[in-house]
Amino acid sequence: MLLAVLGSAIAAPAAYAAPWSTVPSPNPSGGQDVLNELGRLPSTRVLYAVGRTNQGTLVLRSGTRGASWHVESAPSPGNGAQLLGLSVRTSGVWAVGYKGTARSSTLILRRNGGAWKVVRSPSPDHSDFLTGVVTTPAGTWAVGYGTGTGGNNHPLILHLSHGSWMTQKPPALSQGHNQLFGIAGKGTNLWAFGQREKGNGTPHPLALHHTASGWHVSPTPDPARGGESLFLGGAVSGRTVWAVGGRGAGSRHALAEKHTSSGWKAVTVPDGGGCAATNELAAVTPIAGTKQAWAVGDCSPGLGNRTLIERLENGHWHQVKSPTPDSSGSFLTGVVAFSQIRAAAVGYRTPAGFRTIALIRH
Repeated sequence: MLLAVLGSAIAAPAAYAAPWSTVPSPNPSGGQDVLNELGRLPSTRVLYAVGRTNQGTLVLRSGTRGASWHVESAPSPGNGAQLLGLSVRTSGVWAVGYKGTARSSTLILRRNGGAWKVVRSPSPDHSDFLTGVVTTPAGTWAVGYGTGTGGNNHPLILHLSHGSWMTQKPPALSQGHNQLFGIAGKGTNLWAFGQREKGNGTPHPLALHHTASGWHVSPTPDPARGGESLFLGGAVSGRTVWAVGGRGAGSRHALAEKHTSSGWKAVTVPDGGGCAATNELAAVTPIAGTKQAWAVGDCSPGLGNRTLIERLENGHWHQVKSPTPDSSGSFLTGVVAFSQIRAAAVGYRTPAGFRTIALIRH
């Protein structure tokens, strides 16, 4: 069944009674601070969040499940440096993004032993951007997209091999704007998410699956039926894969698709209450030991954006009430779950410039 368009929020079950609340988060530049991704150090209360300031990269750390945050010193090589993806493991923390303005190149940082360092990474195109990174027992991968001199984009995939980052061949796609915005995986089960263009230049959802023979396109439904659709993030939970994003002209509706042994299927996910202009989900995370999950993003009734939080329970997605710290624009970009009760999310708001957002549920 294709996604149903729901004009208002579904009534939240009693399990959602615990509210989300805003907590203070640092804004070191005082005007251009953004958080793009969030990750948890396994089996701890420690969180990392990455993004940018007007001077370059931004890294925040919390040892209190997101209740308080502080800035960590991290390299910021040159103007325009920004971190978009994050992988947090006991073996080390990886953050990826790009540096440069007129011509961008890949940027990879690693935190090991308490200090962040730049790690050399290839940039094979005129401009290159990394948007996501994942570490599993099988290795570490980063994804994004490269831009040629003609302006078209193609997926960019890097793999850490014997201590060095190397490019991997993506599957062939029609010429156009083909980009990857996130990656997730467990063991050797790797998935990358983004958008592809076909003959009419319209973006469609793109999912790539890594197998023993390399990366392959995994066919996905396109609920927009010729309109615009894209994936912004995804997650792997057991044998199930979730991908989230937006669909319709200008991402008018929220999009969620589920992959099981029978393939991909679009599922019903509600738009934000009263949000008829845009609805996008940027990130999704499973709740360990359950069949539940959280997804976060933003929505708009026409002027200004609001935070959007959805919860999966009993096989259905429901909108959950969430604070919007700034009515001129509030966006959520990352989420983690500690338990069925506790979770944290980050993003940014736009009062005049940009300010970071941090939310918790406890």
